[in-house]
Amino acid sequence: LRPELARYDTEISRLTAELEALKEDRAGIQDFYDECSSIISPVRRLPPEILTQIFTQHDLACAVDPDETTAFCKLARGPLLDLSQVCARWHDIVMGTPSLWENAELESTLWDTSEETTVKMMTTLRDVLERGGKSPLFIDIRTGASPLHPPALQLLAEHSERWEWMSVSGFFLDLDGFSAAKGRLSRLTSIVLYGEFSSESISIFENAPRL
Repeated sequence: LRPELARYDTEISRLTAELEALKEDRAGIQDFYDECSSIISPVRRLPPEILTQIFTQHDLACAVDPDETTAFCKLARGPLLDLSQVCARWHDIVMGTPSLWENAELESTLWDTSEETTVKMMTTLRDVLERGGKSPLFIDIRTGASPLHPPALQLLAEHSERWEWMSVSGFFLDLDGFSAAKGRLSRLTSIVLYGEFSSESISIFENAPRL
């Protein structure tokens, strides 16, 4: 029986050492958590203006990251939503800073699915536009094998007085949904069109004094 007891003793010693190592690791993580949660943590003393600049740079960095560039992530401003979940203060800054929500990126593939998905996409687009308040709006539209959902264009047209920059590219390029924007483009300074457009569609941009 001695060999058997010795085997148990060895295993107990191993498990005890492993448990102590786990306790030590946990203590280190707890210390880091306490430091981050502390009211005197340096990050908590940063003014909203600095945090806004940091959030903007984070959003820009994620825009060129292949893992962060799904069509829905672009539309919903995924990186900003991630930041808003860190803590209540960050949530308030992200959701309450219109300049963070100046970009609207739309791909027709998002609407080329079920009705339920279409409703979700429209709600997401509406949220992004509302969070942008009256700040300038930079729009990037890309169409693939199908045209962009007309109500999405109409929703964008409701905010046409905010449009400052726009790019539209793809195969199915129907801008009729933008008709309500005609004569309401006082801020538009640049527009890039890739594809074939009817003269009637382009006439929407005739009265844009800053172009």
